[in-house]
Amino acid sequence: MCGSLSSYKPWKEIQDFYSLSISSERLKKVDPQPTAVVRPTDQRPFIRVAGGERGLDLGTWGFSPPAGRSTPIINARCETMDVLPTFANAFEHHRCVIPVTGYYEWKKEVTGSRTPWHFSLDRVANTGGAIAAERQVSKNKLFEGEGANLLVMAGLFMASPKTKQRHFVILTTEPNEITEEIHDRMPVILTGGMMDIWLSSHAAPQALKRMCRPYEGTNLNATLVSKNSHQLPKFVDENQLRFSL
Repeated sequence: MCGSLSSYKPWKEIQDFYSLSISSERLKKVDPQPTAVVRPTDQRPFIRVAGGERGLDLGTWGFSPPAGRSTPIINARCETMDVLPTFANAFEHHRCVIPVTGYYEWKKEVTGSRTPWHFSLDRVANTGGAIAAERQVSKNKLFEGEGANLLVMAGLFMASPKTKQRHFVILTTEPNEITEEIHDRMPVILTGGMMDIWLSSHAAPQALKRMCRPYEGTNLNATLVSKNSHQLPKFVDENQLRFSL
């Protein structure tokens, strides 16, 4: 589930929109560019708390694979993230959010073929100055990503003992009515004050787990992406999106 993302927003625009500091100079050095498809092991910006304030950092998508496995761990089930050794420490100490513009899933058809779908958030109708000004003065509303067509996912991160570089995984939950016909899991999408709670070091584990539920908003858009249409970049094929299968 959730094995390919879209990320059309430049990281500097994300930084400005959320009024974030820079948590890692590697972000400037690597300078990740907007892209139609983000794959596992790609490096993307994510938001975490550093030095008591929210900062934009750079992370590689996927925890290192365990012994006997060659592919990275890119998702964590919210039902077990607090008990599995792979994720428990990160859940307690290293929570983050990953701002993207959407994600892809492949639906298995009765014929055995797989059809690509893209999920994104519709832009809210009112994106004028009043909302922009409100975001500047109200820290509670920093993460209302719908206004920028950003889909903000709950995640966990860790630092590699060898390279010191950060890695993140995306949390998944049960599907909502929009996604259940395509896939049996969906990412945990956070909005509004949920973001503050998720990143807070004082949040109770029970409260955090209660937030990991299917997205309840009405603005999640599912778009059928034809392999032969202009909607799907020509370099995307089923093999390249294999982590979603």
